[in-house]
Amino acid sequence: MIEKHFHLASTSTTIDTMDASESDGSSQAEEFTTSGNLTLATGTRHHRLLNSNEAPLDSDIGMIKSTGLKIDARVLDIDEEIARSFASAQNTAALSPLRRIPPEVLAEIFTWTLPPVYALASARKRFCSNDSPWLLTHISRHWRAVAIAIPSLWSMVAINYHPGMDPAGLYPMSMLETQLSRAQKPKIHFFGHEKSNPGPQIEIFKYLGLHSSRWEELSIILTSALVPILSDIQHRLPLLRRLSIEWSDETSQSDVDLIDCFERAPSLVDATVVNYSHFVPLLLPVHQLTRHDLNGPWDVHQSALVLGANLVEVRICLEFDIEPWPHVDEPIHLPCLRRLYTSHVEILGYLSTPALDELALCMGEGDMIQSRFGPFVEQSGCSLRRLRLEGRVETAKIAHLLKETPSIVDLAIIFSSASNAEKPAVLAMLTMIPDTPHVAPQLQSISIGCRPSCSLDHMKFTEMLYSRWKEPRHALGAAAFLSANSQYALEELRENETLKDLKREGLDFWMEYGPVAQKNIGLWTYYPGWD
Repeated sequence: MIEKHFHLASTSTTIDTMDASESDGSSQAEEFTTSGNLTLATGTRHHRLLNSNEAPLDSDIGMIKSTGLKIDARVLDIDEEIARSFASAQNTAALSPLRRIPPEVLAEIFTWTLPPVYALASARKRFCSNDSPWLLTHISRHWRAVAIAIPSLWSMVAINYHPGMDPAGLYPMSMLETQLSRAQKPKIHFFGHEKSNPGPQIEIFKYLGLHSSRWEELSIILTSALVPILSDIQHRLPLLRRLSIEWSDETSQSDVDLIDCFERAPSLVDATVVNYSHFVPLLLPVHQLTRHDLNGPWDVHQSALVLGANLVEVRICLEFDIEPWPHVDEPIHLPCLRRLYTSHVEILGYLSTPALDELALCMGEGDMIQSRFGPFVEQSGCSLRRLRLEGRVETAKIAHLLKETPSIVDLAIIFSSASNAEKPAVLAMLTMIPDTPHVAPQLQSISIGCRPSCSLDHMKFTEMLYSRWKEPRHALGAAAFLSANSQYALEELRENETLKDLKREGLDFWMEYGPVAQKNIGLWTYYPGWD
């Protein structure tokens, strides 16, 4: 709405107005400024009438009416000016480059407005209609048509529950129906909660199950109330390619003996299974998987790996019923495996991975990694290029691994504990000092990650980078610092003059903090990333 403002100035002296006693009422002086304000001199008859309850004389009436007519005329002029400005703005908007963006380009821009799944899972407590893509349908008719015509824009269905959830914050069924009708291959992210009202969770998941023949992805946190419903989707998952199953808490899996509804999913190639308090068997078509991520006993891992000839990426997290390591008769041959994470270095002795390019290890106290790493690389015949280390990282062990494997050019180290005394020593070990032997001069990329409870001396970190960058014939080209703890360290790094100089000279440096950093640290150890 366009508002018209009018103002009578009481203190202006632009024109002196004659007293009414000296006027016949028709020669009272007034003037409009360029901004449209009427100016009257203080102390005049007209000024007194406008600023008091005094009754006008007959001789004043002509003066007041005359001024009113002038005001009306000025208002008409202002209306015309506003109309001209509005018409000009409309024509300018009609020529906006935004209107000429091709629909396919606009569609690409729209996809970048979608909120990330990890944010929906961890932070959102209620459904928000102002999120993309819903918001895009309310901007203009053109945007609405483009948004509705893009199935991938509607494919991510994220539903989150938490204890004491306000019913008003639930995903409205009518909007869910609309979204599923627009999505061609839905990607379902259903975050159930054992302590949240099971009724809405059951209702929504049952409805989603009616469309399971179109599911392309399913990421679910299971509750005890949801487990029985899984039988409804058995044999109805022809397009499912990615699967992630976790449990809400230990009571969720207390009465579950087996989950077998995904065993015959013909398109499934990526599966993540995270058990909570104990291992629950989940049958999968392991022979067709290219990615497998599981926490469980070694014999379960072993059985799956034997069938995993097509595996390209594997996360082996050893938990529950850890038995003494059995004798290795013959290593399990994984010809296509390129990325591997293991929670125990002993597992390396059971594997042969000739195509392995990236290895992530959780180091433990007394794990004898020096005596196991070399034989593993030798028996596999692989040329490792990327090494990621977390857990109990120790300087001597890292130096040994880098010396034994000169093919490694990309190193990432994750510090998890604030009390880890090795942090300064690790940075010192990687620092190049003139006239002394250098550790891994071939490294092209060095990345440091800090978990939420950990911090790092950023000065030592930049000194290490500077020493390598200034070394003649240096290989370093990229570096990263990710802090899941806080923004404090990154703010200090941004103001670090040494780092600024390195970036100006060409160092590709990347830094992040908070949930985004935590997510990317997880990706270093091949934890599943959902977009």
